[in-house]
Amino acid sequence: MAIFLVALSTGGIMEQPELSYSNFQLIEAASAKKAKEIYNIKNNCSYFYGEPIAKVNDSEKVEPFLPQLGSNIRLLLDLSFAGILERAENEI
Repeated sequence: MAIFLVALSTGGIMEQPELSYSNFQLIEAASAKKAKEIYNIKNNCSYFYGEPIAKVNDSEKVEPFLPQLGSNIRLLLDLSFAGILERAENEI
């Protein structure tokens, strides 16, 4: 099992072309696809859905920053560059 950083993906549609992420959560799952399913069920998603953002290598270093990630792209990048986050292999 791995831990994934999953967020609610909003936008990317004609009415709201700007893509944004909110409600970041850490989800433990066997794959990014399964993490997305768990997130969507847990949050009763029905119009906008969760999107796996990254695989988490150290959840203790990410958890305190969850509320800030949606508005602070620099923090997300810093966590990635430090090796705390890595690319989530999304299955299409």
